[in-house]
Amino acid sequence: MNDKENPNDQGQNDQNDQNQNENNQGDKDQKPQEGDAANAPTYETSITDNGPMNDAAPQGDPVPQVPRNIAATYDYNDENGNLLFQTVRYEPKDFRQRQPDGKGGWINHIKGVRRVLYRLPKLLDATIVWVVEGEKDADSMANLGFTATTNPLGAGMWLNEYAEPLRGKKVRIVPDNDDAESGHAGQKHAETVARSLVGVVVSVKIVKLPGNVNKVNIKDVTDFIMAMGKANATTELYRLSSEAEEFGPAAEPPRVAKFTAPAEPVTFAQWRETVASNFPVLVHPAEVCVSVIAQILLNDVSNPFALALVDVPSSGKTIMLNFFGVPELIYTTDNFTPAAFVSHASNVKREELGRVDMLPRIRFKALIVRDLAPIFGANEDELLKSLGILTRTLDGEGLETDSGVHGKRGYKGDYLFMLLAGTTPIPPRVFKIMGNLGSRLFFLALHCPEKDDDQLIAQNRGTSRKLKELACKEQTGAFLRCLWAANPNGVDWDRNGDPDDCMLFIARCSKLLAEMRGAINVWQVDNSGSERLSHNVPVIEQPDRINCLLYNLARGHALACGRRKLTMEDMAPVLEVTFDSAPTIRAKVFRALIEAGGVLKTHHVEKLLRCSKPTALKEMEALAVLGVVDKTSEDPHNTGRPETEIVLSDKFAWFASKECQALRWVEQETQGGNLLSSEDADGIGKGNLPCVTATDPTQQPADKEPQLPDTGKKTDDPCGFAAKLMHDLQMEEALAKDMESKQSTENPPA
Repeated sequence: MNDKENPNDQGQNDQNDQNQNENNQGDKDQKPQEGDAANAPTYETSITDNGPMNDAAPQGDPVPQVPRNIAATYDYNDENGNLLFQTVRYEPKDFRQRQPDGKGGWINHIKGVRRVLYRLPKLLDATIVWVVEGEKDADSMANLGFTATTNPLGAGMWLNEYAEPLRGKKVRIVPDNDDAESGHAGQKHAETVARSLVGVVVSVKIVKLPGNVNKVNIKDVTDFIMAMGKANATTELYRLSSEAEEFGPAAEPPRVAKFTAPAEPVTFAQWRETVASNFPVLVHPAEVCVSVIAQILLNDVSNPFALALVDVPSSGKTIMLNFFGVPELIYTTDNFTPAAFVSHASNVKREELGRVDMLPRIRFKALIVRDLAPIFGANEDELLKSLGILTRTLDGEGLETDSGVHGKRGYKGDYLFMLLAGTTPIPPRVFKIMGNLGSRLFFLALHCPEKDDDQLIAQNRGTSRKLKELACKEQTGAFLRCLWAANPNGVDWDRNGDPDDCMLFIARCSKLLAEMRGAINVWQVDNSGSERLSHNVPVIEQPDRINCLLYNLARGHALACGRRKLTMEDMAPVLEVTFDSAPTIRAKVFRALIEAGGVLKTHHVEKLLRCSKPTALKEMEALAVLGVVDKTSEDPHNTGRPETEIVLSDKFAWFASKECQALRWVEQETQGGNLLSSEDADGIGKGNLPCVTATDPTQQPADKEPQLPDTGKKTDDPCGFAAKLMHDLQMEEALAKDMESKQSTENPPA
């Protein structure tokens, strides 16, 4: 990329402004004393950054004197041109600093003197400044018309305060070509200078010189100019500068990427229809994913939203994630670990780590990870570490980490991004760790039903899966570009204009989810098989963060639909994400509970989870401890074995109401659960097997489930659990009434 740098931008030509005299500077080395010669030998004085280690002639045995002649002097002036100190070059080659003593002589150190850049007055009005290594090189570039400078005391002695006079300028750093024996000191010095200038100057580049020109070894820019000739050297330096890469992190991306709307605009309804015609069971999950990505357009959103799609392998998670392929909005990775947000790789130089860090690359984008299962399947220590990093990053405030290799590294500020991922069912231990850390992840179960032979045969007929996926990907990309083109500056949402009923709905969901995913340990007191269970104090997060994030999800859905105000249509994604973001088993029991009218008994839970009675009792106890349900036991004196019963607590009873059920998405007819739409799938309508969840070692296989007649009625219970439970409850009620009738006949009142 051409920087369009031009010598006219360099400020005043410095060609004739050198404070250098290579032939007659002996009288400036030290004020002549009586009996001294102008270039008399002097004691060696070691100068450090804080001044000389020895300011006077040593005591005791004399140190051998080395005759030195001044080869050149270089004046360091303040902004007004007042001399602060000099660097003196001697022959044999050596350098010393000195300051005027105010009497026409010199003090051979610069302790207590303000340090400034060489040729400081010339830098103030320049547009482009070249930083080289040494005063001689700065003067050589000045002779070509460049504004050039260096720092005193040589390589490795750069101070951060030197960056201030360069503020707002373009800076080009030209290091010496030092070899490996010197540890590449020139390159290291250049990188130190560049790091101190990032964020201060407009642009900073390190311009590397060739190692050889016209069979001449090039050590520094002075050698380069002599080998190239002045005219060619000027042109070549500009070329090298234009080709050099910007140092440091990439320029801050705009929050809202800029797009031109496609020639044929795509509406939300058109996009949805395309997905529905190709992958019917993925319509609602895809709608939720779009709602997540659309949150980037909301200017007041500062919290990342992380959503993981959950189901067994080959259920359509990856297919749907592949719909989202707009590079300006999406960053996709197949090998993800939270440590990649801020890297501490030992095989990468610290100054180059910014190029591999993931966090800057996903800023204001959606990160798509096709499989989180390897992270969730890690051992306890690795899982805790990964979830800890992910939890902190999902605060949206950046991430800073420490290591023994590179020390402290990271980013602070507004690092908003969205996360979409796929995973197999989550093991219970993962939810327990997330509950103790404060979970930032939300989940959405696909509830993809299993298929029989006829349905699998139908998948292989008609249009291929890949072509269907491609059609959805193209339509999704076009829709997102339209959405971004319609809101080029983002959206300033009127938070006070949303209806109260929508806000109340979100508040209820946030309180439910906070309690549903509380961390709790429940265990049996004895081995008698009784209900004597004990537990620790549950860790339940406050609902504030959940409330904020679910509100953002609802607004993302409204925005995708073309609205800037919430309606009850936006509550369905909120409700489904709320239910599925609880631990898997709790979520399943809760869904069955609201479908059954808010009441379940032990044998219902056993059948639902396909587990033993102790396991069912454990899960029922957990919901009771969290305050989601009230737990009661039937009268032990009644006929038959007593059972535990759970009833939705009053504060959550609304979720079993018809009003709530009316807001839920009704599962579409998917041709018997066929993931792919196919003309050859007509007439397939087999019974659905239960959904698969995370494996519990205590679960036992149940007997074959009874088959219910197909009523032809649409249902949002694809697994059929609720219908079975309702059937059982009705049978029990009928049996109880029958027994009461018999008892009243056999034992009439006195």
